[in-house]
Amino acid sequence: MKPRLESLLWTACLLLIACDDGGAGDGQCPDTDGPDPTQVAPIAIDCSLTYAQGDVEVMTILPGDELLAQTFGGLTFELLLTDDENAGRSLTVRALDAQDALLVSTLFQMSRFELPRNEFQGQHGFTGLNYVRDHPANETLQYACFARDPDDPVMQWDSYYKSAPSSIQRASMTKSPYGRAPSPRGIASP
Repeated sequence: MKPRLESLLWTACLLLIACDDGGAGDGQCPDTDGPDPTQVAPIAIDCSLTYAQGDVEVMTILPGDELLAQTFGGLTFELLLTDDENAGRSLTVRALDAQDALLVSTLFQMSRFELPRNEFQGQHGFTGLNYVRDHPANETLQYACFARDPDDPVMQWDSYYKSAPSSIQRASMTKSPYGRAPSPRGIASP
């Protein structure tokens, strides 16, 4: 055996022995203090919704819950959280119009062993901020969903429009000449 390869093998053996004895302590041993990758992480999902820039409402779903549905104007918003050992964990978000025509259907697939990160800026959870247009009413439903441990408090966004400076609130409330929802920053969509 070449001397360099033999030296590398001995170093690897020593590290394994030191880590097995709880030694090394210099960051070279795998972290065993974190969550157990074989334990299913408990989950609750809270979706914050606002229709026609009204009050924020929250829909919460847990694994095993039946399909949740709520009507906003002429739209029906639906949530379904599945958590199966073989198929994995997923959240299905759907929006239907008054004639039950499907407007939006999004599947968010996630790990069963850790919660999805609520990483989008502006309190937009793990889904980001989404818009669904209610064309007959000329209004918009906005939503974002957050993941949390079921023992933690419900997560929701504070309405952007209520916490924003009044100049942004006024601009945001203005209808776009293009018939689309204004952006959260008050700039009409092209």
